Amino acid sequence: MKLLKNFSIYAFTSALNSGAVFFLLPFVTHYLTADEYGVYSIFLVVIQSAFILISLSCNGALQVEYYKLDRDKFPIFVTTTIFLNSILFILCLIFCLLFNKLLGNIIGVPSEWLWIIPIIAFTQVIHQSILAILQVQNKAVVFGVFNSAFAILNIGISIFSLKMLNSSWLGLLLSFLTAYLIIFIVGIVYLVKRKLLVYKIDSAYFKDILKFGIPLIPHALSGLVIEFGNRLFIAKLVSFKALGIYNTGFQVGKVISLLETSFTQAYVPVLFENLTRNTKESKLKIVKLSYMFLGFLLSSVFIISFLSPYVFKWFIGSIFQGGAQFVFIIALSYFFSGVYKMFVNFLFYTKKTYLLSIIAVVNIISSIIFNYYFIMKFGLKGAAYSLLCSQILNAIIVIIVSNKIYKMPWLLK
Repeated sequence: MKLLKNFSIYAFTSALNSGAVFFLLPFVTHYLTADEYGVYSIFLVVIQSAFILISLSCNGALQVEYYKLDRDKFPIFVTTTIFLNSILFILCLIFCLLFNKLLGNIIGVPSEWLWIIPIIAFTQVIHQSILAILQVQNKAVVFGVFNSAFAILNIGISIFSLKMLNSSWLGLLLSFLTAYLIIFIVGIVYLVKRKLLVYKIDSAYFKDILKFGIPLIPHALSGLVIEFGNRLFIAKLVSFKALGIYNTGFQVGKVISLLETSFTQAYVPVLFENLTRNTKESKLKIVKLSYMFLGFLLSSVFIISFLSPYVFKWFIGSIFQGGAQFVFIIALSYFFSGVYKMFVNFLFYTKKTYLLSIIAVVNIISSIIFNYYFIMKFGLKGAAYSLLCSQILNAIIVIIVSNKIYKMPWLLK
């Protein structure tokens, strides 16, 4: 019952937070051109790249160490992670300021606004770290309030910017920044009041975080390449207008991602707790939960695909209607992403993160090949085919590796 309750809370807040872009689609597709939406999409890709480099997967380290550290030592670990994130943020900001014209030419967006990227990424890191702490503490209600607050701010400010100020992609970007800055301040106050930020860092924890996080950079980048790399290919090989149309279908199909993310947030504490018990009964519980969720996720793929034509007809602007053709392929891709997440947590639990770096290299190379081949052969629809193939390959590799590292009774025996 507690898992179901937590899942409901995580599902609702994830629908608000991760789905903010989806909820904004009716406004975006009526107030922006396809080209403008394409430029905004590229900025989001680059922000996510900066987030990976600044975060160093510290939110994952926080979740793992919460179960292993004494409660009086955990605040020192939290402070050390934020201190490291701050250093990486400063380095990233300096890099963007020094090489803004070069970066602008490479990714094809206005270089004078690149300084926003590391700021948004850093505030996002703090936001995700707090959510990770609340998640492992099983404070689902507080998690929901904190996450919903950001989502409501982001959606509200973005709609105001689009409708009242008649702004372009820049207005959306500044709205995103404003919402994260507000929630960043609230988050820091929360950490201080909960005595999770202290005047002490530990060099030993510093080394542990680097040891945990550095091998995960290729892993995180591979996820980014798989999910967003096709957008860069579309922008370069087709056009920003085509990217805007594709991104509309992508956001509708990505609703499946909200479901698998919500379940994972509720599931990880249960998973780690049962793995720590290491009994046959606890392992069977994990397997049954996994099968139930994957069945639910696959059913959701077909439901979303059935409803998508009506979503486009009633809510999406006329110039973006071509995005409807990508929904089923995108939704199915995120089903396999859910399969991947079911199995990858076994590698996190055993701290075999170096294996993810090896897998990541394979995924990055294969994703680039898939993107180039399918987009050149099938045009815009090839981007969706590329995503599907990459997610399937990613899931298969992680299933094989995780089963070698941590045996589970997947045949219910």
